[in-house]
Parts: sequence; C-alpha cells; structure tokens
Amino acid sequence: MGILLYNEQKVEKEQASVLIASNSEGEVERMSMGPKNYRFVKLNKLNPSVKTNALHFTHNFHPTDKLDAKKLQAIVSEYMEQITEKSEIVWVKLI
Repeated sequence: MGILLYNEQKVEKEQASVLIASNSEGEVERMSMGPKNYRFVKLNKLNPSVKTNALHFTHNFHPTDKLDAKKLQAIVSEYMEQITEKSEIVWVKLI
C-alpha cells in the first residue's frame, strides 16, 4: 500500500496527475484509496507467491522536450504494453 499512498499524496498535493489508468474497474481519478487498495489486494490474492506486487519507475525527458499529454500517453502506453501483462493494473502519474 506504500506506493499507492505515495502516489495518492502527490495527486492530492497537485504535484502529479493521472496520465493513464487501465484495468482498475472504474475511473481511477475519482476513486478513493479504499477501492484502489481493494483492487490491489484482490489481485494479490490470486497469486500469493508474488513477492513484488508493484513497480515504481520514472521516465525523465529532457527539459527542452515539449510533450503534450497525448504524446506522453502514447509513449507510456507503448512502453507499458511491452513490460506488463494485459490483466495487470496500470496507473501512470504525471509529475
């Protein structure tokens, strides 16, 4: 729950916004912590042998790169397709 809480605090402080949300069973931008955490717990119970149930990483672009939200979504979507399973929850924050 630590990574979820970290990202939620960033959004609440308006230091980040949701860029992409998939497989979250609802509009992640409008969900409270309870439903988000429930979704993670539910998926974790499907395979209790998983040791790492969340991944946190960054993509850092050069300050001169002028990327709008659509371009960022395209870049991140392509990357996430390559590293995740179709059924995994993907929430991407823009910081």
